Amino acid sequence: MKKYILILFALTFSVLGSYAMNLREAYNALSNLPKITTELNDTLTVSINNNVIGNSSIMKVAGAHNLNSEDIKTVGNSTFAILNQIPLSYMINGGNNGLVAAFVYCTPNENGSNDMLIVTMSGEQGDLTYLYVTDVNESSKLCIQEGKLTLKDSSLSIIPSNNNGIIGAIRVNCK
Repeated sequence: MKKYILILFALTFSVLGSYAMNLREAYNALSNLPKITTELNDTLTVSINNNVIGNSSIMKVAGAHNLNSEDIKTVGNSTFAILNQIPLSYMINGGNNGLVAAFVYCTPNENGSNDMLIVTMSGEQGDLTYLYVTDVNESSKLCIQEGKLTLKDSSLSIIPSNNNGIIGAIRVNCK
C-alpha cells in the first residue's frame, strides 16, 4: 500500500511540475543559459521588393559559438529541457539527427499576428542560436511551415516555400 501511495504522489508532482511555456518565456529562459550571450535585440523594419510592410516587429537573438564538447553537451541538454516545455503543437517545422538540429515554433499573439522562435544547434561547430521574432505575418509563417527540410550528415536546411515571407532560409552547418 505504501508503494502505491508513493507512486501516486510522484505522478501527481510530475503532472503539476509540467508547465506549458510560451515562446517569449522560452526565449528568455534560453537566453539566460550559461555560455549564452545576447547578440541582437532590435526593432525591425521589414521590406519586400522595396516596399515597407511593417515596422513593429521585434527581433531578439542570443547564442553561443565555438563551444567545446563539454559545454555543447551541457548547454544543448539545457536547451532541450526548455524546448520540452513548449507544447509540441507550436512546432511548425524542424529536425534533429544528433549532429545538427533546427526547430521552428510559432503561435498567434494578441496583435493578430504571430510570434516565432527559431532554435538552431550544431554539435560539430559548437554553435547554438535562438531567434525570437514578434509580429510575423501569416505569409511568412506559411513559407517556413511549408518549407523543405533537408537533413544530411551534419547539415540541415529549411528552405521557405516561396520568397514572399520575411523569414529567409534556415541553415545549420551547410557546406
